[in-house]
Amino acid sequence: MMSNAGSGLRAAQTGLKITSDNMANVDNARYVRKVVDLQSASSGGSGSGVEVAGIRRVADQFLQSATLGATASSSKASVIADLMDQVQSLFGLPTASHSISSQMQEMFTAFTQMAASEPTLASRSSALNSTQDFFDRAAAFAGGIRDIASQAAGRARDDVARANVLLESVADYNQKISHGTATGSDVTGLQQRQSEMIDELSGIIDVQLQPTSYGGVVVRAFDGREVAGLDVSKLSIETVGGEQRLIINTTGFPPHDVTSWSKGGSVSGYLDFINTTAPAVTDQLTELTQQTATEMNRIHNAHSPVPAPTKLEGKVIATNLDTALATQSGSTTIGLLNDAGEMTQKVDIQFAGGTTGTINGVAFTDSATFLTEVNAALAPATATFVGGRLTLDGGGSRLAVTSAPSPATAPGFSQTFGLNDLLVGEAPDISIRKDIQANPLGLSLARPDLSGVPGPGPVILKGDTRGGDALGEAGKSMVNFNAVGGAIGGMQSLNDYVTGFGSNIARQTDVAFTRQANSQAVLLETSARRANVEGVSMDEELVNLTTYQQAYNASARMIQAVSELYDVLLNLGR
Repeated sequence: MMSNAGSGLRAAQTGLKITSDNMANVDNARYVRKVVDLQSASSGGSGSGVEVAGIRRVADQFLQSATLGATASSSKASVIADLMDQVQSLFGLPTASHSISSQMQEMFTAFTQMAASEPTLASRSSALNSTQDFFDRAAAFAGGIRDIASQAAGRARDDVARANVLLESVADYNQKISHGTATGSDVTGLQQRQSEMIDELSGIIDVQLQPTSYGGVVVRAFDGREVAGLDVSKLSIETVGGEQRLIINTTGFPPHDVTSWSKGGSVSGYLDFINTTAPAVTDQLTELTQQTATEMNRIHNAHSPVPAPTKLEGKVIATNLDTALATQSGSTTIGLLNDAGEMTQKVDIQFAGGTTGTINGVAFTDSATFLTEVNAALAPATATFVGGRLTLDGGGSRLAVTSAPSPATAPGFSQTFGLNDLLVGEAPDISIRKDIQANPLGLSLARPDLSGVPGPGPVILKGDTRGGDALGEAGKSMVNFNAVGGAIGGMQSLNDYVTGFGSNIARQTDVAFTRQANSQAVLLETSARRANVEGVSMDEELVNLTTYQQAYNASARMIQAVSELYDVLLNLGR
């Protein structure tokens, strides 16, 4: 009877301790309640009270797996929403004055307003400043995207470092749980701390769990590769093929890329932005700025300042002169002008395809004969091609160039060699040509008429503002855009492209926030269902507390009864 009562006391004490632990963690969302499993004890075939068969956590493997997956999805969605919100803020809403699309419209409007009346130095400067503001804004946007991507890379590495710490802790707890299980100790506290670490880990990387026979868990990557059991496979982020990749490094095995297998977690969100979103946005921005600069340079090359320049120095091209000449078609005219704007000499070039054609009726067959015949026709002016740059020197005369390519959308001679470009540099770092920025009178607004014969009468007029009108209408020009960054290519206007660019960013941002809201709703639901099964109910614990207290009192009363019985028996013997 004493043995039975003592076993009851011990069982009730254990139950009270576990119930107290549960009640103390009622506000811990990650806590999994514990229960005491009791069973009848026997000795020699006879009942000898009650014993604790074990203490276990009421963990639901299915709900835990669902919660871990929902946590990973929510974490990734939150990362992407935050990054896209930053991108959207950089680009600006279409209606905001600082947005790229608004500044492009301001640039075109400035040229239109300048050409509406006699251009003044102030109106020229205003148009040039608006142009530089647009390209500066585009360059700042590109720099902002690089900064966001750099910050994302830093955060991804920080998260991977934290994940490695958690994985090491999971493996360490596995060893302790294994030892505790073998010795019959209560390992629920170890399992609880391990579970909390796995919950945190699921917000960083997408993981799967495999319970072990000793009460621990094996953590596997989404492709099934083990990353933490009794040992740990370190995670790292490496640059592979120009992309940032998540790598598992297992001792004795080659590094394994699991980036494409990871569907959730903050690291996956950061890597998706770094490898996909940021390059796509940058590619579209580069395409926009390059095509804008190309179109404005095409217009500027088709016009001339008044008075015309005495020297046209082209840009450095990436090809040789033969290759550049092979791109030309139709006709080009180079005129030598006096200070009054009258044409004194004329060179007509007809391109027949490849590197062949005629110059004032004399044939050329390659770049060498082209330069020879051009110089003969231009003398005393000269044409040279040195270091990839074509230069026309008027030799005291002024120069004007017109082209009529076939088809009309093909690049003209002056545009191909950049003889009179307004904008220089490579997208998105584009700026106004320094000499024009320093002297706005160098802005080409007049359209030369070189169709006649040399003689009296100016071929360019000071009051001609057709170049300004054309620059103001450049936004409506149909341009053949390349399909980059997920954007549809083909013929569309600059205005349509920048509008579509901004709309695409806004749409991606909206989708990111929608996914974030949806994933958080799923996480709340799975967490609530898991809490209903695994969480602590105060009502239930109060019932357990009362039950174990009564059991304790009953066992104590039995001990008291046995004590009284012994007293009676001892008194009988006196």
